[in-house]
Amino acid sequence: MIHALLLQSATAAINYVDSCNTATVAEDVCCDYTSGTDVCTNVGVFTVSTGSCRDGSYVCEYAGGSGGTAVIGEDSCKGGELACFKAAFDGGTALIGNKSCQGYGACYYVGCGVGMAGDIKIGNGSCVGMHSCNNLGLSQLARVGNGSCNCQNCCRCLEDQLEVYIPDNSCNELETGSNGDQCCKDASTTGSLDTTTAPAFGDAIKDYTLPAPDCSITADRNVKCDFTGIAPATGTLALSITGYTDCTGAAARSTDISLPTGAATANAAGGLHSVTIDLTTATLDLTAASSEEFKFCLLTSLKDGTGNEVIYQGQKITATFTVDLDFEVTGGIASEEYNGFEEKAVDKTYGVTAFQCDINRNEITTSPALAIGTTLFICLDSTDANTVIQTVETLVVSKTGVTPSNVLNANTELQGEGTIAVTIGTRPYVEFFEDTTTNL
Repeated sequence: MIHALLLQSATAAINYVDSCNTATVAEDVCCDYTSGTDVCTNVGVFTVSTGSCRDGSYVCEYAGGSGGTAVIGEDSCKGGELACFKAAFDGGTALIGNKSCQGYGACYYVGCGVGMAGDIKIGNGSCVGMHSCNNLGLSQLARVGNGSCNCQNCCRCLEDQLEVYIPDNSCNELETGSNGDQCCKDASTTGSLDTTTAPAFGDAIKDYTLPAPDCSITADRNVKCDFTGIAPATGTLALSITGYTDCTGAAARSTDISLPTGAATANAAGGLHSVTIDLTTATLDLTAASSEEFKFCLLTSLKDGTGNEVIYQGQKITATFTVDLDFEVTGGIASEEYNGFEEKAVDKTYGVTAFQCDINRNEITTSPALAIGTTLFICLDSTDANTVIQTVETLVVSKTGVTPSNVLNANTELQGEGTIAVTIGTRPYVEFFEDTTTNL
């Protein structure tokens, strides 16, 4: 569809949001004439925001001209010539969100009147790609949701449709027959997605869900919290660690707790967000009866595509590490809801398994009678790859009618102390055998 360019001048009434035309940071400058020719000339009623209408010639020329109104969000109408050329020209209206209409001719003529008032609204992060939304809303009505029409010619085929309604996160590829319903099959052929039915009132209002995370202690003794079921999956998480008492104060044990950069990122495919909180547990004493506790608050907020916070919560987390003389270590994280916050407790059990084995650490499941003068091998394995058996303090041998005895300092040898696998070899005293001449 070709339209003649109506080259006529218009009196500009430009509203530079936050004085973006004189921004001190180069990439924030709007209507940047150093990055292209006629970037914002001949405009009409025209509002432009930070970082928009730049990086290409004629990107916003004639926008809102000849009686139209164009409102451009942040970082939009850029990245290629004619990106928003004549948007809302000739009495039309074009409202373009943030990070939209990027690429050569991406939103060329959108909302342009040409005899009838055009009317288009484009959400955030949409119409990215060459001719992605070319001519939409031209003498007609068009609504493009957030995160939609992001590929070359993705929605261009709808330029002659009288009313266009494109949902959020839709039509980001051309329909091939194996990738579901899309807006277009090519630049001029419509796809299978219904783009003619206006959504019912309220349908466009999103429900944001931020469930409490599932927290656990990892193998390397850190706390890992998984957020599943976050909706929408395209949201992003912002996290911070504060004090335990009221989730607002200074972080408890702040020297022991840190939030790695980039630890929590959105996974749009599965809606799973994870964060790992580093705990300095390397010096935990797991060789005697002891316990150590880490307490802090994990504040979590869910943000929409514009970076605005839409819902938040807090988890008071206690990670407790306890060891007893039976080598069983437990750790805990608990849960309690209050004022929109939830308290979490995770637990981790560390243990040591013991079994009879041979000198090569092969388990002996059917133990034969042991003759005097032969060696009894006992294997100890840590159940956690990051928990070592530093030492064995006692090895008690017992028999009915015989006083239990610690034979560790007798004819006994240990191998592997300080690792996750220790082997003990010992020659039991004669008194522990069935009789003094035969078997144990």
